[in-house]
Amino acid sequence: MIEDRLYPLLLRLNRLLSRALNARLREVELTGEQAVMLDAIDRDPALKVTDLCCALSIDASTVSTNLKPLMARSLVSSVADCTDARARRLHLTQDGRRRLSVARQVLWDLDLEMTQKLKDCGFVDDLASALRILSSAP
Repeated sequence: MIEDRLYPLLLRLNRLLSRALNARLREVELTGEQAVMLDAIDRDPALKVTDLCCALSIDASTVSTNLKPLMARSLVSSVADCTDARARRLHLTQDGRRRLSVARQVLWDLDLEMTQKLKDCGFVDDLASALRILSSAP
């Protein structure tokens, strides 16, 4: 049956993980995608939007959809690039860093819970390696 094949199982797992993450991030009013975006901006300060698209392997419309509410809530600021007046550089605000800190703890806790569930199977490291391969850019 098709639902027992790898791809449909990964899609189902993705939906379950997204729901669990989004439910726990409600306390800081973030979605999982927004938390990942804040993390990318924090790891590489002064990113341009095009750099963010590349870093996250997502298209510009998805970045824009998630970035607008973050900027409207003053979690991310943008300033003109001094070398290219058309480009904008992204920075986390203090509130953005605070919420990211909570989001990172939520992700850490979810990771521990998932790892614990899989520990008895004895292949957590193999699974993590396989998923890294599948999630790397083509």
